[in-house]
Amino acid sequence: MAAVDLSDGRQLSVSLTLVGGAPVIDVSYYDPLLEVGVDGPPSAQAPLSDPLGPGSGDTHQSAVEVSLKGDSWLSRFLSNFKKRRAWTIAITVGLCVLIVLGIAYTRTPARTKQQATAETILAQSLERATGAVPPHGALHETFSLEVRSAQGKAIGTAEVDLLRSADRPLQTLRLRTPSGDAVASHWIDVSGKVRDFSKTERSKPGITAHAISVQDKVWQHPPDAADFEQLAGGDQYLKLREVQDGYEVSFKRPATSEKGLIVEGRLVIGTATMRPVAETLRVQDGNDTREYLFKELRYEVLRPEQVRASDFIPDSYSYTLQRGANTIGDLRLTLEALQILGNQPQNIQAAVDLVRHPDDSVDVSGVLPTRQEARSLIQSLRALRGGATLRIDLHSADEPQTPRRVSTIDLSPSVSIATDRIPLDSMLRESLGARLGLSGAELDEQVQQAARQIVARSARVHRSAWAASQIGSQDFRSSELSAMSAQDRQLWLALLARPLALCDEELTAIAATLTGERTSVPPPQQNIDPISTVRELAITADSLRQNADRLDGLLVAGFALSPEVSSAPVSPAELFNQLADVQREERRLVITVQRLQHAAAINRTE
Repeated sequence: MAAVDLSDGRQLSVSLTLVGGAPVIDVSYYDPLLEVGVDGPPSAQAPLSDPLGPGSGDTHQSAVEVSLKGDSWLSRFLSNFKKRRAWTIAITVGLCVLIVLGIAYTRTPARTKQQATAETILAQSLERATGAVPPHGALHETFSLEVRSAQGKAIGTAEVDLLRSADRPLQTLRLRTPSGDAVASHWIDVSGKVRDFSKTERSKPGITAHAISVQDKVWQHPPDAADFEQLAGGDQYLKLREVQDGYEVSFKRPATSEKGLIVEGRLVIGTATMRPVAETLRVQDGNDTREYLFKELRYEVLRPEQVRASDFIPDSYSYTLQRGANTIGDLRLTLEALQILGNQPQNIQAAVDLVRHPDDSVDVSGVLPTRQEARSLIQSLRALRGGATLRIDLHSADEPQTPRRVSTIDLSPSVSIATDRIPLDSMLRESLGARLGLSGAELDEQVQQAARQIVARSARVHRSAWAASQIGSQDFRSSELSAMSAQDRQLWLALLARPLALCDEELTAIAATLTGERTSVPPPQQNIDPISTVRELAITADSLRQNADRLDGLLVAGFALSPEVSSAPVSPAELFNQLADVQREERRLVITVQRLQHAAAINRTE
């Protein structure tokens, strides 16, 4: 309790007590002028007076004033303050403000903590998992799996590998032995269609993973919030309890005579990450039961550039072309796949990648404009027969897309289109103005059109150089090229000549636009070093790809619209030197291919 003595016997006191566990502040003010007798009201003890006597009017007026003042204690309180000193008033007002703030602080009700339920925990886990993966990325998780009998004896162990796309239904699950061999796979394609694959051969000695039943498909349910809620069969079966560093969501359903039924489940979600990290599923198998125990081993979020289309193709969708008496080998298969792709329209060729791996498997991947074009190319590739594994992952731009969370990105600072310019527009103005005799708005329009054509042609040069590098140095080994039959060599040379011809055409057009000449004269043949070995050809093809990549970067930097800058990102001299290097390497390859084709034709006629 605290008290402040004021003048004229007045006093202000404050006391703090606890009532029902809550703090209560009591403020009281004492003024002798307001004090009354304990036996009755003031009129009971006041002397009687004659209302008509002298001075009775004044007395009556004073009593009225006191009565009026008594009706409002605030008015009396303020009137007393007017007679007091300034420092006394300041202390009193400050103390009152402090008391009011204390009351507001102690009486503010605490925010009620939301009661956690199994449903809210699963929803938070699913939301956190969805937000963690960037658009066009993927989630890669690996879990250990142990199966135990009803008596707790270990039946088998394995690993479950999960890869899930962020934007599409694409999902691949693989069940592997501890040594890494695939036992079964489960795949969901972009349309939601499900495919399952499992090995039917007997397990090898010492491999215990085959003891895990793949027919009941329980292994296909690693820890996942959405999947666990579906396994529970409804929210009415879900229960929640807190465990060390996490939550445990569980369900239990009545046992039935159904074989392979999941009757009980427990999912552990980490508090810090809200990620499912462990799971136990109890399966009823007739009169027997088994427990599947999953534990997280690895968790990885893949950026878009880390995701490969071939990663979503399980074993069941790999077309293993069996070797037979009339097989023509892995080399012939690759050549024929390239030939099928080379016979497609140019826009189809530009949208499809064909890569041969060191293990002789061939991946064909890409996104075509329509589903009809994708189905047509897939059908042509499936008709091939050879001795390698051909993996086909072709999609179309008009495939139905699943709804996904849209991320908003703030771009700053904003750039006005009116201030954009072509960094090297002076090169085009000089050449186009002299050749076409244009000026003003007409010249501006022609400059922008020429710049757009240069950037588009540069992209085609880059693509053609990549294709030439794949055929000339990546898809075939030097020993294979040296040992090719005459027929295969002719096919290989024809395949290599196609991207080189397109590259030569686009380079010539770019050079003509930059120099202002209608045609560009290729480098003299006598100034080009000949290619004499298969290894040298492979090195030159790979160098062409690297130099074309650098040229594409320079052309885009020089002729794509960009904000106003103080200086050009590349000089004309540097650009022309890079263009000359690409033309020289492209001509070396073209001359070599033409020479080899001519020699093969002579040998065939003899």
